[in-house]
Amino acid sequence: MKFLKSVASVLIFAGLINVHLHGQTITINEVMADPAGADYYDEFIELYNCGDSAIALNGWYLKINDYADTLSFVPDYGDTLRPYGFAVIMDRGYLVENNSSTYEDLIPDSALLITIQDNSLARSGLTNSAASQIYLFNVQDDTISAVLTTAKPLSGYSWEKIISDGNNQISNWGNSRNLRGTPGFLNSLAPRDRDVAVSGLK
Repeated sequence: MKFLKSVASVLIFAGLINVHLHGQTITINEVMADPAGADYYDEFIELYNCGDSAIALNGWYLKINDYADTLSFVPDYGDTLRPYGFAVIMDRGYLVENNSSTYEDLIPDSALLITIQDNSLARSGLTNSAASQIYLFNVQDDTISAVLTTAKPLSGYSWEKIISDGNNQISNWGNSRNLRGTPGFLNSLAPRDRDVAVSGLK
């Protein structure tokens, strides 16, 4: 009976994260929970706008294992995520206090950079010893995206969504092929526009 209850709760949660709520097009697209080396400053959560309209993120927030992180915006970047654009959410140690430059040569200028109200995501950093539930809420407290990360991620490699505008079930996620992940640009696991093949040669 306990086993059946556990399976039911997993299925309920899987169903929840598979729902595309409120017609929103913003999705959690990548999570770096266990950066190479020290975890300080280099964790990030990436958002992607799958739609053709810009969306202002002012008043939006994350809830990570029941701890709320309010999005805070970096001067010169604004609060609006452009269509088919990426946003990278990092702690203040990286974006405000400049305590790290790990992603300096990776994050493109086109990415929207966002920080949070305090110095660590989820108060003391993203867990890398167990799975995490990460929710994104808009200013009206609607759930926009929800993700269950993997337990014990591969150190230095992010947890990437395979099809960005697809569902958030665990089958649509995997470890990045790139050390340090793909903050602010196309995920390494994303299908390319076309497969190139040669056939019919005689």
